[in-house]
Amino acid sequence: KVLSGAKAWLISFYTPACGPCQKFAAVMEQLSGLVDGDTLSLGKVDCNQHYNLCYQAKLSAFPSLFYYPGSANGKQQEIRGHELRTGTASSILSQLDAKHHVVKNEQHIKDEL
Repeated sequence: KVLSGAKAWLISFYTPACGPCQKFAAVMEQLSGLVDGDTLSLGKVDCNQHYNLCYQAKLSAFPSLFYYPGSANGKQQEIRGHELRTGTASSILSQLDAKHHVVKNEQHIKDEL
């Protein structure tokens, strides 16, 4: 669905025992209230349950955050995606806007944060 679909996705790769991953889950929750679901979908992958997928994505640390812009002309996207730095919801949206031109509402972000 993510790799072959036309919709953009932001996927967090994590493990349940990872302390930073647990903290980052709150950031993902904030993001879910800030992004337009029609423009960008959010998801997460438990790397304990989906080890092969996480191995293929060549993760270097947990949590890892990848942006998938959507497939073009039916061509499947690379599993690695575009890696973003984890941080605050605002910093992640800034990275998306600067590198991938995801439209965001600045005033809405300021109100939420």
